[in-house]
Amino acid sequence: MNFAYSQWIINPSSESIDFLKSQGVKAIETGPEFMLGHSETEIKAIVKNFSMAGIQFYSIHAPFTGEMDLSQINTEKRTKTIAVFKEFINRVAIAKIKCVVIHPGSVQNNDEESRLDKLRLSIETLLSIAEKSGVKLALENMPPGHVGDLSSTVMGIVNEFDSPFFGVCLDTGHANIGKENVLTAFENMRDKIIAFHFHDNDGVRDIHLQPPYGTINWTVLAKEIAKYEFDFPALVEAQPWNNASPGQLLKEVEAIFAR
Repeated sequence: MNFAYSQWIINPSSESIDFLKSQGVKAIETGPEFMLGHSETEIKAIVKNFSMAGIQFYSIHAPFTGEMDLSQINTEKRTKTIAVFKEFINRVAIAKIKCVVIHPGSVQNNDEESRLDKLRLSIETLLSIAEKSGVKLALENMPPGHVGDLSSTVMGIVNEFDSPFFGVCLDTGHANIGKENVLTAFENMRDKIIAFHFHDNDGVRDIHLQPPYGTINWTVLAKEIAKYEFDFPALVEAQPWNNASPGQLLKEVEAIFAR
């Protein structure tokens, strides 16, 4: 299994790229600022520079803070959010990035069904654009209290559309603090997984610890994941444990899956 390193804010300098290459980084996932904070010309140039160093962008995280919520009830605000996502997906396609990871929604106030209906409408619009652009959308399982905090809910949405361009992102940290354990979430979602977010925690807080420094049983989980062929890099969505190097993080995570 291959792994991606998390660089939420891209540093496009040659020194940064050379450092990541020296650490054995082969893939990275970054945050939405990369797409929204650069021109199309800059985006293509940055992706090219990383690619020349042997570092690929497989996936990128869509916006999700503030009003960037695809499940929000307010129609005017949701329409504006969809417009941002449309531009985002178009830029992802230009950069030849294959997958966009999407949060189903923010904190719910006993209105999950209403929010899920709005999410369906948002996905319907965005999926048509993604399919035309050749970009996959990965719906992520969320922590408790958010829309999509059960794997069955996330899978229900994905199965409704039944598109090869729409799948799920299994976030291990979110599942570990939720109503179901990580192994159950994997078993429920495995047939539609097109992205992984690997991180750990104390079973209570979403604190993004490097595997295996939390409470997840990585030995069991890794053995289950290894039974299936996933042909994309899994993101380690955490910083190196104890301020170690990116290379050390990758070595330790690789060791988990090599047992």
